[in-house]
Amino acid sequence: MTAKTGLDALLTPERSVLLIIDHRRFNSPTCISHEPTLVVNNIVGLAKAAKAFKVPTILTTVTEERGGYLLQGIQDVFPTEKPINRTFINTWEDQRVVEEVKKTGGATHHRSAVDGSLPRDAGLSRAWPTAMTSSS
Repeated sequence: MTAKTGLDALLTPERSVLLIIDHRRFNSPTCISHEPTLVVNNIVGLAKAAKAFKVPTILTTVTEERGGYLLQGIQDVFPTEKPINRTFINTWEDQRVVEEVKKTGGATHHRSAVDGSLPRDAGLSRAWPTAMTSSS
């Protein structure tokens, strides 16, 4: 695969997919690198921008039945979308997530996957190497 340069290297709605991974109520306060309200406002703002620009967006959470519900502010942006309730920590081990990404064109040379997870999120810590090898 050839590296993109110039305007071809920019993210565009037509060549992107946003994954909002594991933004649950109890995750934001544990993010010590940023103030929790800032984290929530930023991810809700990212969700609103994705919707406004018609970027395909995939919502995921884990252990929803134990209180792992998606932040209400994100769910309010996508009221008809049901988050994928994963049982795997690694997001890319859940075939439903992989299939949803593939439906958009996938994390390939045609589309860039934009990560909307917390910086220390275990759901993504091992995910990108898996995603890159499975999408080739």
